[in-house]
Amino acid sequence: MIAQLRRHAVASLYLDLFLDRVWRPFLEDGHRAQQWAEVEDALRDVRRLATETLVGAFEQVMSSRVTEVLDQQVVRPAASGRGSAKPQRSREPG
Repeated sequence: MIAQLRRHAVASLYLDLFLDRVWRPFLEDGHRAQQWAEVEDALRDVRRLATETLVGAFEQVMSSRVTEVLDQQVVRPAASGRGSAKPQRSREPG
């Protein structure tokens, strides 16, 4: 899974954004020492935004899949009379 995240389009998109909007202008401006704090802040912001994007995308996909699975496992069998509309919880030993 880590390898997939390394190739993930979101990471590339945000890194390209950072390079185009922050890093290259920083280099072209002579990479002055007093600008380092701004570069670090921008990189921190890009990481935060990329993380928020991934979490949001995951939440959407997870919600969709949960709905899909519940529909297949609970709603459809109940509608066809093949099962209960409410799944039974398994009892754990203890």
